[in-house]
Amino acid sequence: MHEKGAINLVQQSDMSAEKRRKALRYLMFLKEQRDGTIKARGCADGQPQREYTKKGEVSSPTVSLEAIMLSCAIDTKEGLYVIVTDIPGAFLHADMNDEVHMILEGTIAELIVKIDPSIYRKYVWHSQKGKPMLYVQLKKALYGTLQAALLFLLEEVPYDMTGIAKTPAACHLFNVNDGARKLDEKKAQLFHHMVAKLLYLCRRTRQDIQTAVAFLCTRVKSPDEDDYKKLTRVIQYLRDTTKLTLTIEPDDNPRWWVDSSYAVHPDMKSHTGIFMSLGKGGGYTASRKQKLNTKSSTEAELVAIDDAMGQVLWTRHFLAKQGVAVPVTTIYQDNKSTILLSENGKASSSKRTKHLDVCYYFITDCIKRGEVKVAYCPTENMLADFFTKPLQGAAFRRMHSQILNMPFTDTSASEAHRSVLDGRKK
Repeated sequence: MHEKGAINLVQQSDMSAEKRRKALRYLMFLKEQRDGTIKARGCADGQPQREYTKKGEVSSPTVSLEAIMLSCAIDTKEGLYVIVTDIPGAFLHADMNDEVHMILEGTIAELIVKIDPSIYRKYVWHSQKGKPMLYVQLKKALYGTLQAALLFLLEEVPYDMTGIAKTPAACHLFNVNDGARKLDEKKAQLFHHMVAKLLYLCRRTRQDIQTAVAFLCTRVKSPDEDDYKKLTRVIQYLRDTTKLTLTIEPDDNPRWWVDSSYAVHPDMKSHTGIFMSLGKGGGYTASRKQKLNTKSSTEAELVAIDDAMGQVLWTRHFLAKQGVAVPVTTIYQDNKSTILLSENGKASSSKRTKHLDVCYYFITDCIKRGEVKVAYCPTENMLADFFTKPLQGAAFRRMHSQILNMPFTDTSASEAHRSVLDGRKK
């Protein structure tokens, strides 16, 4: 802050009561790295700004994950060079447009005074308990204000999550034991935080844990001991497969696989799985609980297609804007009755499906416009099935290898990937 000229000093006597009330606290986080060094991150506690700042005024235009994945695929296919840069103290390069004050307390105030006592000492005052205090006005967008993005560092997993597992979830993933003991508040918060970190991971490079994480996301409000064991299983699987990562080899137009598992959740709602590939590896994946109850597996499959259509059309538009020729998009489905409903709409509806809302026939209109087509795919080749249920054994390894784009062998995933790495080094 001192070197970047990020602050203006302010006398306490020049601060109105309203400005003192709105002044943000300065927070300092310290963490010991694995090599023994100490990393510090200072930020402003921007939470009080939410009371008087509109969301639209502080939102930051951030590229979507889907756009990054597709852009990388296009760059790879065209053989482009990609440069990645990092700007140290990036937030401190952005000017603050609003008048925002911050208060430095205790040790932090003493430390900044030591940098240059002739500048800072005269602005320091003491609280009733003798704590040194210092008001400053922010000239730059300090990390932690609503004008800057929030970033959370990954922490080490708890000691009771030792061991390894060959798959991220057991067959009973979706089963809920109503008699299981609820986690205490501290452990429940840990559960919530770890699931959030896994959610970040599974959407970027480890799509193989996405189904398990999707279910755990439905349990964060009131997790129990069984949920904690399921979380532990995911961590154990990651520990056994630390070298795995997603590899994308684009050589074709996007193809989509959409599937569902009927009434697998405790409230009898179904689960949607979506997989998109531009050649090899998953360019987009999704695993999510459906928002409504359905009366048959056919109906659940139609809802799953509707869940995917927004992303399907967005992908078409994005690729077209990048100058990529986009032919008719193929959506693979393993339920022939659902294919008929998709193609013909109400014309193929029977007594069992005539209650379906018209919005779920949006796919029919897209087919008529020539944007998409729905094609049959045998269940054993339905890649989206991986994102609807916890597969085991050879079925897990086979689909797992296609989703992450790695060779399929009868050995465990970690052993298979190590052999690939070894082969590339030779």
